[in-house]
Amino acid sequence: MPWRITATWCSTSLLCLLLAVACSQPEPAASSQVLVYCTPEAAPHARRLAPLAEGRELLVAPLPPGDILAALEGTKAGDFVVFAGAGFAEKLASLQVVRLPAVNLHTLGVCLVSAKPLAWEDIPKSGLRLGSGTVGGTLDASLPAELREAVAPQVIHRSGSGDELVRLVRLGSLDGALVWDNPPPAPDLPTLPLPKTAASCPLQIVALTTSRLPAAEAKALLEVWRTAFAAGEAPAE
Repeated sequence: MPWRITATWCSTSLLCLLLAVACSQPEPAASSQVLVYCTPEAAPHARRLAPLAEGRELLVAPLPPGDILAALEGTKAGDFVVFAGAGFAEKLASLQVVRLPAVNLHTLGVCLVSAKPLAWEDIPKSGLRLGSGTVGGTLDASLPAELREAVAPQVIHRSGSGDELVRLVRLGSLDGALVWDNPPPAPDLPTLPLPKTAASCPLQIVALTTSRLPAAEAKALLEVWRTAFAAGEAPAE
């Protein structure tokens, strides 16, 4: 029975569902479904792959990085992982689940979304209430050390969800938030981009050894997706 996963699932429930499906279903010879894990910041981009799945049904499973690793170990199922940052690629390699070399889909930059226009020079001002990514997370690690140190005293809320941070700016709980620049986080709010030469992070996709797709099909899908993103032809979410 086909099952779909959306970002509204909590990670614990989603992980339990993946384990249950893997344990209860017999091993099929082939599947028309493609299971794509993704880290939270990569979820909007992972969903853009669906119309380019060559007639297959794409199931997107957004999970924190640790839960993706646990799902791979527990279910031995999944076709691809979309993620940001080289650190997670190393963790996947340590599990020996990488089937093909990582493919770069896009480069994420960092921007400051605010309730009213701000300049980078405003960051050190006392009393400014900022939001940012989790300490040691991909976004936090992408910031130049000088900016990260300047931001830290003003940060009153951290989250791995850019949508949550932008929502708090809209509610007036934060004066501004550092989030990924793509997809555009808040077209109706003042947005100050940080040059990608200063802060950027590769968005990558990896084919998994747990996949039931033939190697040639997995490689072909990666090429279709890589080409579409490079040409700016991947459909918007």
